[in-house]
Amino acid sequence: MTIRVEWDDEASTIIRHCYEKGWTLDDYHRVVDLTSEMSRSVRQCVDVISDFTDSKTSPVQLMSASRHIEQKLPPYPSISVAINPPAFVKVIVEVMMNLAHSRGNNSVTVRFARSLDEARTIIRDYRATVVRQSPI
Repeated sequence: MTIRVEWDDEASTIIRHCYEKGWTLDDYHRVVDLTSEMSRSVRQCVDVISDFTDSKTSPVQLMSASRHIEQKLPPYPSISVAINPPAFVKVIVEVMMNLAHSRGNNSVTVRFARSLDEARTIIRDYRATVVRQSPI
């Protein structure tokens, strides 16, 4: 698979996706499922970092994954930070977020960062301002 998925921290509170050149829509669907499984395997709220630094393109069918993503969202407020996403990914994410908000689904916040350190800072700042109940 051309997207690596791993815990970013020892406490298992952040999942990091590392996108490599040539990732596909099927790869992305598998990552969505794996991220959901990993999030449910722990007793705390989990956030996501998606690092696109090594991937400058994306599948053109990416918008079709929005329903799959919505079905796998956690039941608590969370944040997802995308590092250096390709322009097309950034536009798709913004469209999906607008659609989710128009349907009343405000559970996921998405932000963009230029580095892993910046992404971690964004998550830390988010956690300092958002009250969340443990999922279990």
